[in-house]
Amino acid sequence: MSIEAEPPLLRTTGLNKWYGREPSAAGRVFGRPSSLLQAVADVSLTVRRGETVAVVGETGSGKSTLGRLIVRLEDPTSGDVLIDGRSVMSPGRERARELRRTVQIILQDPYSTLNPYRTVATTISEVLKVHGMRSRAAAAAKGELESPALPSPSSVAAVEREVL
Repeated sequence: MSIEAEPPLLRTTGLNKWYGREPSAAGRVFGRPSSLLQAVADVSLTVRRGETVAVVGETGSGKSTLGRLIVRLEDPTSGDVLIDGRSVMSPGRERARELRRTVQIILQDPYSTLNPYRTVATTISEVLKVHGMRSRAAAAAKGELESPALPSPSSVAAVEREVL
């Protein structure tokens, strides 16, 4: 099956996120402005297996909010997120747990993401442990990560931290 024939790895359709609230009826009568802020506006994107996507924008443009919506740390005001053709909006604790094993958010600030007292391998292997991924594949990945080629975050230059 070709890549185009497979369902996309990630698809968002009409994703919107509003914060705040509409003014009351009395507020509208007296001309009070709405306190609504649209953080994400009608985002539709498709990512297929093997593709890499970077979301780039100014501070406050909604990049982190979009990431939080995709991993369902927040609920969108409207729209849908599908991973492997299945909506992440489906309720249920097990579905949320399965999603968090599959999709992770990477924070913009490497200083808050990377603990300078731990190696990169230790940080990643902790995530594998939390999700109960002690399979041979996880063990092999952990062995590969413990190579001397991966330094501790404290010895990595600021620009390199963002790449990690």
